Amino acid sequence: MLKGGKPIVDRMVSPIIYKDRFFNTPFKDFKLKDCTVLEVEALQQRLKNTKTLANDVLRVVFVVFAWTKKHEKYDGANPVRSVVKYR
Repeated sequence: MLKGGKPIVDRMVSPIIYKDRFFNTPFKDFKLKDCTVLEVEALQQRLKNTKTLANDVLRVVFVVFAWTKKHEKYDGANPVRSVVKYR
């Protein structure tokens, strides 16, 4: 996800304020157990200028959660299920 060029990489790792909360940890550094719907929404917000890319990234994150659940590496909920994708 971080190979899309400097502008996209900068948006993926730069700190943002979303829903009155400060996000300064890049999404790639979250552990699955610490990832919530709000973190996924903040990731989507970071990529709002490239809606197709934002939806593609959400699909990748969804697949990661599904794979870990299927292989019994993670037992929590998939937070991507609660996030509305861009049209």
